[in-house]
Amino acid sequence: MSQNDLTLQSIKIIPQSNFTNPALRPPMKFYIGLPGFSSFYFGLNHNGFNYRNLVKEGADLDPTIYSPDSTYITTESENEALSKMTKKNFILAKVNEEILSGGFQYQEHFFTVSLSEKIDFRYGYPKDLMNLAINGNAEFIGKTIDLDGLNFDFVHYRELSLGWSRPVNEQLIVGGHLKLLTGLSNLWMKKNKSTIAIDDLNFGHTAIPDYTLYMTTPDFINDSVSFYNDSIDKMGGIREPTSSDIKSYMKNFKNFGAAIDLGLTYKVNEEIDLGVSFLDLGYIKFKKNTQKFSSKDDANFAFDGYFVKNAILLGRKDQAGDSIQKIYFDQLKDSIANNFNTVSSNESYWYPLTPKIYLSGNYTFTENDNAGLLIRSEIFNRKLHPSVTLSYNRKIGTYVSLAASYSIWNRSYTNFGFGFAANGGPVQLYVVTDNLTVLFIPEKSKNLTVHAGINFIFGYQNKVKGKPLIK
Repeated sequence: MSQNDLTLQSIKIIPQSNFTNPALRPPMKFYIGLPGFSSFYFGLNHNGFNYRNLVKEGADLDPTIYSPDSTYITTESENEALSKMTKKNFILAKVNEEILSGGFQYQEHFFTVSLSEKIDFRYGYPKDLMNLAINGNAEFIGKTIDLDGLNFDFVHYRELSLGWSRPVNEQLIVGGHLKLLTGLSNLWMKKNKSTIAIDDLNFGHTAIPDYTLYMTTPDFINDSVSFYNDSIDKMGGIREPTSSDIKSYMKNFKNFGAAIDLGLTYKVNEEIDLGVSFLDLGYIKFKKNTQKFSSKDDANFAFDGYFVKNAILLGRKDQAGDSIQKIYFDQLKDSIANNFNTVSSNESYWYPLTPKIYLSGNYTFTENDNAGLLIRSEIFNRKLHPSVTLSYNRKIGTYVSLAASYSIWNRSYTNFGFGFAANGGPVQLYVVTDNLTVLFIPEKSKNLTVHAGINFIFGYQNKVKGKPLIK
């Protein structure tokens, strides 16, 4: 996984636009990023409901959950949120920080290098499970609920990227990145074909787990937690990490991997440019501090539907004031433990990155104005997740570039992006977001991104229309 940049590609004076297509060549002979802040990206996305669908202010209806700030979650708002979900929903969070970066032109070639820390999280949940939690089992009596959409994926890894590009002729430029990866920690549900069956006689629930879960943990967690085949209850507490633990974690080079990015750009004529790129094609092999969990072949356990709603929906307590979640999970603990099967911690596994595809087109109106169309897709959970972005870029003078964008993304139609880059002497500052509206109506937004950084650039070249930037 990597950042979800939609607007960045339209601001080609930013060297990091090369992240989206390795054939994009920045208009300078040499650049170096400010160590630790040449590129910082944060993204938070949800393709289901937004905050205002679920949480109401000053609701007159009897609240299901009350908050002292006069916000409510009601039965009606729960069902409103449910109506905004798709069959399989997901929440994404990404943090990427470029520690070192640079690039230079040599004859017709352009070389880049980048060292980054990347943290990515994805949690998926099925609509049917939320429907069961909110409205009970009446709709599902005599049926089976598929939990294929219930999954999660967390990874922290380090990436060293070595890039290259060159013109093949005056129209075609090709490029690529070779990425050397080091995995630091991981929690990955590789498979989940679990189901919940609702009995049509006693209305009871029977869960039939069928999953495979891999985990790689830091030393201080792996040393503190012991896993046993007979019970998950025999876990020790996790001790607080020391500075030595953190240093050891960050210096872990045991889990190696590799990936490639491939891209090209093609100039159709003086006005039209096309591009295509394939990113993050690769794997990490985790082999240190690994655990594998999988369900037993005959695993199943029964539970009461009443507790499902109160366990999944936060904030519920019984009459004594005890957490319903705690009561519920205490009751289920033994049943679940009997259906876990742990495999030796020495077993290694291959973790796949999330592939991405960028298709772009750009139309140049004048030396300073151009418009673009970008279709970006991620592939995960055996499905293509696309977005479409329209952008407009304006150069003001020689050293300032502004961009505005509109994206249809994660079943959301209010994503208006903005970006700028300014070159003050050798210093370049840039800030880009794919959804500026989150600043004004955060409660109705489903996408939040910010990408910012500082570069030092040398040999900046103004692009001459129709001619490649080579000398």
